[in-house]
Amino acid sequence: MTNLNYNIWLQTALGAGANVKNIFSTFESAEEIYRSTDDELRISGVFRERQIGKLRSTNIEDSYRVIEMCGAMGIDVVTPDSACYPEQLLEIENFPLVLYVQGDISCLRSGIPFGIVGTRSPVQPGSLYATKALSGALSVSGFTIVSGGALGIDSAAHAAAMAAGGKTVVVLGGGIGANYLRTNEALRCAVAQHGALVSEIPPKTEPRKGAFPIRNRIIAALSVGVAVMEGGKQSGSLITAERAYSYGRDVFVLPCDAPTTSNQGVYELMQDGAKPIRCAMDVFEEYLPKFPEKVIVDKSIDLFRDIRNPDNRFLQSTADFEKVCKENLYKQRIATKRKKRKLADPLSEQACRVYDYFGDNPLSINDIAEAVFMPTSSVLGALTELEIFGYIELLPDTKYILKWEG
Repeated sequence: MTNLNYNIWLQTALGAGANVKNIFSTFESAEEIYRSTDDELRISGVFRERQIGKLRSTNIEDSYRVIEMCGAMGIDVVTPDSACYPEQLLEIENFPLVLYVQGDISCLRSGIPFGIVGTRSPVQPGSLYATKALSGALSVSGFTIVSGGALGIDSAAHAAAMAAGGKTVVVLGGGIGANYLRTNEALRCAVAQHGALVSEIPPKTEPRKGAFPIRNRIIAALSVGVAVMEGGKQSGSLITAERAYSYGRDVFVLPCDAPTTSNQGVYELMQDGAKPIRCAMDVFEEYLPKFPEKVIVDKSIDLFRDIRNPDNRFLQSTADFEKVCKENLYKQRIATKRKKRKLADPLSEQACRVYDYFGDNPLSINDIAEAVFMPTSSVLGALTELEIFGYIELLPDTKYILKWEG
């Protein structure tokens, strides 16, 4: 067993959002908790009886399955003792014991993390335009955009950041790879390539009821400030703003003139002193003195431009990027439907060995000969057999490629 196994076990048992800072004021490690008796856990005073029951019913052997799944999916597992764990998360009482990260793990600690959140169904004129303009301008200025990967405002913020060549972090309410919100799958795939998907839930775990408010604490804690672009009184973005306030983070809003159903929450935040954003400079100037080594000054970007009347290049580049995301997802789905045909014909042993080596990419005769340790003449004979029976085909560049099922 390693510290990673024990941390996964403890987080699985307690669930996301538990006050682990209080727990670790009494216990030194998750392993110590695992090895403690029920009486020792009760005497500590940091566990409720129900939690002790969960600790005992959670099988630590399951952590191996989680680690194996992460390896297969290309997911990094980050704990508080990892060098890439975001230090600012340790400031909150219920910091995650485990973070599952797919993509560029450096996004967790690079740039100036800034949250942009809002409703899934924006109705206010200019909210989406302003989101794209703000996210795009900040992304080229040294900021990493953090949001929740939902439809609407979140998606606009992520897409604009990537379209501008910047980094973005999606904090998920369920596990990476879960069959949730398929309509936004293209965006998540893009973030895994150009940014980072982050979750405290094991991979492929569907989000449970109440998961998103708990998730929002990570968005707030990870960010130096949070901008709410549009949101009603009971919206999740308001919960994120409240968390940000409680953690001592800055809260910004896209200002509105009067309260409506869709922006009542934003209006109330304004009344409570949230900082209005009319241009990207309103955010930029706030953090220039605090992070001078991370801020990037790009003279081609007009940071004073009204974000509700944004530079059309941000809008067009974001639209183009979103289109490419969908096209790439379609190609990926087509590719995953392909299956390598099973050999069902009387082929030689050499042909079977050569066929086993084939994958997605075209191969030359020399590539195959070196890989399967066979003379070129034998490889050529094997390829001829496979071609005759229709398992492979010869390309114009004299390379061979599989004929897939379907």
